[in-house]
Amino acid sequence: MKDKTSRQLVEIGGCTGHKTIQLLSVIIGIALLIWMIIISAKDGVKIDNIHAKTMDNEIVVSWDISNVLLCDSIEVEIRHGGVIEDVISLYPSSDQYIYRTGKHGEKYQFSIYAVCKDVRKSFGMASAMFLGYKELPSSIPILDITTYSGNDPSYKVLLHPNEETMGDTITDNYYLKGYAVSDCLPTEIPYELEIKVRGNGSTLQEKNSYKLKFDRTVSFACVNNLVFESKEWLLLNNADSLNTIVGNEICRYCDIDWTMDICLTNVMVNGDWKGLYYLTPAITKDNSSARINSSGYLIESDIYWWDKNGLYFETGINEVEKPYFRWTFKYPSIKYIDDERVHNIKDYLEDFEKELNEGDEWQEYIDVNSFAKWALARDIIGVHDGAGSNMFYYKENYNVASPTSTKLMMGPVWDFDSAFLRVDAYSSISAPYFKELFKKDEFSDIYWNLYNEKSVDLVCHIDQYMDLLYDDFGVGIDESWLLENARYEKTIVPYNEQRKVISSWLLSRTIWLDNEMK
Repeated sequence: MKDKTSRQLVEIGGCTGHKTIQLLSVIIGIALLIWMIIISAKDGVKIDNIHAKTMDNEIVVSWDISNVLLCDSIEVEIRHGGVIEDVISLYPSSDQYIYRTGKHGEKYQFSIYAVCKDVRKSFGMASAMFLGYKELPSSIPILDITTYSGNDPSYKVLLHPNEETMGDTITDNYYLKGYAVSDCLPTEIPYELEIKVRGNGSTLQEKNSYKLKFDRTVSFACVNNLVFESKEWLLLNNADSLNTIVGNEICRYCDIDWTMDICLTNVMVNGDWKGLYYLTPAITKDNSSARINSSGYLIESDIYWWDKNGLYFETGINEVEKPYFRWTFKYPSIKYIDDERVHNIKDYLEDFEKELNEGDEWQEYIDVNSFAKWALARDIIGVHDGAGSNMFYYKENYNVASPTSTKLMMGPVWDFDSAFLRVDAYSSISAPYFKELFKKDEFSDIYWNLYNEKSVDLVCHIDQYMDLLYDDFGVGIDESWLLENARYEKTIVPYNEQRKVISSWLLSRTIWLDNEMK
């Protein structure tokens, strides 16, 4: 009996010892797993999408964060002029820091670190300029745009599809709904609008161009205290140069029927100062310079035709002179156009081309003065952006019974970025028809007479214009450009230096043109 009991106890003890060992193994395994999770979490700390955004008297630094619950802290290292100004320690779950002690117009860098057991790991940096909006130039109006989503307009780059096409552009540049306030608008109430990124190659940079579509016609007080009205407006990002505003004044001086109406404005989007912009009405049927009615046309000789959802057409000129171009529509829009509208303008252009090349009645189809003024302004300015230039044509109305009752006219001169460069070369006019037009004595005579009339006081007129522009806006322009230098790391030439270059170039240009015209 005693032996049996002892044996049972031994068996029970052995079983208990075995289960204890199993339990210990499980505990050790869990501990190892926890230790591995801790090590993995510490090694797997991830911070990305670091952004620094300029707001009024503050810079908002933000980032996306994951796997940092077991880290000790997040550190933000602040540098100014390459020197460490401060290091801020934040909770490990922090995903934002607001900096409020900067100096107006100065740029600051923010490096983000995760600190785990005194080990400091860098995840990159972002930079932004500190601005007090009340310190922005008072002579330049401010256009303050806010989107309801809080997101800035975005886009994707679209490359030309094959060797038969040219030019890269943008896509997925959708409108965002929002509102705008401005001290150059008639009232202080918010104006409802939609905003998107616009442009082609010119907008593929940090400072985007935008298109605004208001819910009503709005008026802006612009340069020379003129007031312009439109429902659709463009914000052009090339206001770091006088080329556009001075080039447009030359077009106005040449009496071009349709010239741009330009306003200067500092622009904020969602509280973020984007820089100095040219604000101008969009090229639409309703522009007050055009007088296009519902039966009329506004078309473009367009190198980006391949991105127009198939709404384009060709004429003989595209085969002979302009193989990379097609005709696209600004009006009618894709929503309202039909085959008859397309064929009417296509047939009109082809009839004109036939007369231009083989007949004598080509003047019945175009406003010769309109074409001559457009060519003259481009030649005076010396534009050399042949392929990328926007070239607009319009017809105020179309009468099926009498198609030539109104004539084809040239739209506004566009794209001045390549202006005022080459003194001793004619403008690289790639617009259809001018090669053949200059072979016609009637056209050449009108062109030469226009030049002789306008060249006498041209330089004096433009010098006076640039002086008046400086009196009204020059200091504000220079101050805005200095801020852009800091924000976008550019070196913009000051106003008076640009003015001297354009004035000197224009004088040399007219001397060269005088000799060519003899």
